[in-house]
Amino acid sequence: MRKKKNIFMIVFTLLLLVMSSSFVFLSGKAHTSVKENIQVHPVLEREMKLFVLSIVQEVDDSYQLLSFDESVSDEDKKQIGEMMDQIINDIRYKFDDDADFVYQVTQTMTKTQLSNHYERIHENDDINDYYFYDLLRFDGDGKIINEGDLHIEEASDFNLFDLIIPYYDDYQNTAYFMGNEFPSLEGVSINMPKNIEITMIVPSSLTSFGYVTYMLDNWENNNGFAVISLLLFSAVLILFFLIYPISIVEQAPVFRSIIKQKGEIMFSILCILISIGCTACLFISYYSLNDSFGRLLNIYQIAYPQYIVPFVNGLIWFITLFMISLGLYYIKYMFAHGFGRYVREDTFIGAFCKWIKRKMNQLAEVDLSQPVNRPLMQFMLIQLVIILLLVWGPFGYVFAILYVLGLFFWLLNKVKKIQKDYQKLLKAAEELSKGNFDQEMSGDVGVFNALNEEFAHIKSGFEKAVEDEIKSSNMKTELISNVSHDLKTPLTCIKNYIVLLQDESISDETRQEYLKNLAYYSSRLTTLIEDLFEVSKVNSGNVQLDCVDLNIVALIEQICAESEEMLQSKNLKVISHYDKNEIMLYLDGGKTCRIFENLFTNIGKYAMPESRVYIDVRDENDAVRIELKNMSEAEMNFTPEEIVERFVRGDKSRHESGSGLGLAIAQSFTEIQNGEFKIEIDGDLFKVIIRFFRKENIDE
Repeated sequence: MRKKKNIFMIVFTLLLLVMSSSFVFLSGKAHTSVKENIQVHPVLEREMKLFVLSIVQEVDDSYQLLSFDESVSDEDKKQIGEMMDQIINDIRYKFDDDADFVYQVTQTMTKTQLSNHYERIHENDDINDYYFYDLLRFDGDGKIINEGDLHIEEASDFNLFDLIIPYYDDYQNTAYFMGNEFPSLEGVSINMPKNIEITMIVPSSLTSFGYVTYMLDNWENNNGFAVISLLLFSAVLILFFLIYPISIVEQAPVFRSIIKQKGEIMFSILCILISIGCTACLFISYYSLNDSFGRLLNIYQIAYPQYIVPFVNGLIWFITLFMISLGLYYIKYMFAHGFGRYVREDTFIGAFCKWIKRKMNQLAEVDLSQPVNRPLMQFMLIQLVIILLLVWGPFGYVFAILYVLGLFFWLLNKVKKIQKDYQKLLKAAEELSKGNFDQEMSGDVGVFNALNEEFAHIKSGFEKAVEDEIKSSNMKTELISNVSHDLKTPLTCIKNYIVLLQDESISDETRQEYLKNLAYYSSRLTTLIEDLFEVSKVNSGNVQLDCVDLNIVALIEQICAESEEMLQSKNLKVISHYDKNEIMLYLDGGKTCRIFENLFTNIGKYAMPESRVYIDVRDENDAVRIELKNMSEAEMNFTPEEIVERFVRGDKSRHESGSGLGLAIAQSFTEIQNGEFKIEIDGDLFKVIIRFFRKENIDE
C-alpha cells in the first residue's frame, strides 16, 4: 500500500506540473493571438473620435467643431461650446499623458503637422507588429477612409449625440440641481474635418501604464484563454479522481489530514480557497497576457522579468489546481464511504444528533439540583405508553402486571442507592460540624452530587476562615509586641538619660553628649508616633489628598539628591533611566514625596555597600511605571507580602533604627492615590515596582 501511495503522489504531482506548465507555455501563444485580434473597447473608440476632433483644431485654424442652425440661441451656443471644450480638453489630456500612445496629424493641403511621441516609430516598422494601429483620412469633402483597428467607416459615426451622451447627461444633472436647464442638442451637429490624415499607434513594447493601453487591455481580449484552461484542467482532475481508487488516495498525508476536520468547516475552507485560487489565476493570467506584470517588474528594475512572470503564473496555477484536487477528493470521500456515515461521523449536524440521543438516554436519571417536573413527566409518559402497548396484546394484563412488578423492584433498587448515598453525605456533614476538616467525601453520590459539591465548598470556606482568623490573631499579637518593644526602647533610653543628666557632677562635655543622645531618642520616638498616626489615618480612611500636576522625574531627582549623603555613606552608585525628563502626574506632592523618602531610606539601610541602585521610570501612556532595584546586604528570608506588613524590618534582629512602617506607609500612600505597589525578590535582588495611573484613566 505504501508503494501505491508513493506512486499516486508522484503521478498526481506530475499531473499538476504538466497542467500548470502547459498553461505557461500556451499562454505565450495566446498572448500573440490577442495582439493579432485586438478588440477596441466601445468607450475607447468613442473617446478616440473625440480626440481626433481635438487635434484637428490645432493643425487647421479654419476648422469649426460645431455647427448650429438658426433655432439655437447665442446663449445655448455658448453653453454647448463650453461643454464641448471641457470634454475635449479632458480627453486630450488623458491621451497626451499616455507615453505609449503615439499619434501624428497632418493637414494635407498646408502640410501642417502635429505629433506626440512619434520618435518611437520608424519607417521600416511593420504595422502588423504594433499593439494598436489605425490610419484615418478625411478627404476634401469630409468623407472617411479608415485603415486599421478602429471601426470608423462613414461620417455618421461622428454623430454628436452618440459621442457625448454620457457627458451630456452629467451636465444636465448638474444644471438641474442648480435650478437651471441645460440646452438640448437639437440643431447642433459636428463639422467633419477635411484634408486631414491621422495616424494613431501603440507600439509593441510598452513602457508605462497609460490610459489607452489600459483600455486596450480589457478582460475580453486577454482572459478567455485562462477561463477555458481552468475549465479544461478541472475536467482532467475530475476524471483522474473518478478513476483512481480512493483507498490509495486517502493514504496520502495531505489528503488524509483534511478529513480530520468537521465537514462544515472543511467544506467552507475549501470553497474559500478554491474561489481565491481561481480568482488569482484569472487575474495573474490577465496581467501577464497584457504585459502589465512584466512592465511593473521593469519599472521597479527587478531583474529577469522574463523568468519571474512564467514562474509566478506556474506557481499560482499549481496551487489552485491542488486546491481543486482537494475539493474533488473531499466530494468523492463523502460518497465513497457512504453519505449517511459521513453526516453522522464527520459533521456538526451528526454530532448534534448524537448529543440529542444521549440526552434522551438520561431521562431516567434525576438531578435534585434541577427542577424534576419535566423529566418526571417524560418518564411517566414513557411508562404509560409502554403499559398501553402491553395491554393491547394477548395476555396483555399479565405482561402489564409483570412489567409493573419489575418496575417496582427497579425503583426500589434506585431508592436504596439514594438512601445509601444520603447516609454517606450525612456522615460527612456530621464530621464537618465537629470541625473535622480532614474528612474526604469522594466518589459518586448519585442525585446528591450537587449537594456534595456544596459541602466541599463549605469545607474549604471553613478552612480558609479558620486560617485567616489564626493569621489575624498572630498579626495582632505580633503588632502589640512590636509596638510595645519599639515604644519601650526609646522611652527607656530617654528615662535613663534624664536620670544621668540630674547628676550635677558630670562634665559639660558629657552633659552635651547625653543631651545629643536624648534628642536622638526623642526624634526616634516622634518618628514612630508619627508613622503610627499615618498608618492609623490610612486604615481609617481619614486621609485628605491635595493633588496637583507634578513632574514625577523632578520629584525623584530631588529625593535622590536629598538622600545623597546617606547613599554615599555606603558608597552606593545611583544609575537612573527616564523615558522623558518631564512626566506629569496628578498626585499629592507630600504623600508622593513620603513614598520615595521611605524607599530611599530603606535602600540606605539595607543595600549592599559598594553596589549600584537602579531607578527606571517608563511612560506607558495610560500609566507611569517606576522601578527601584538594589542588592541586599543581608539575606532576605522573608516574602514580598511579609515585608510590607506593619513593624516588619529587613533586619529581623531589629538592630537598625526605624519603625518598620516605611514600606507599609509607602504602599498605603501609593494605593490611596489609585496606584499599584509591588515588591519582587529574586535571590539578593530587591525590587520595588510602582505604577501611577494618569488622571483620565483614574476618572474612568
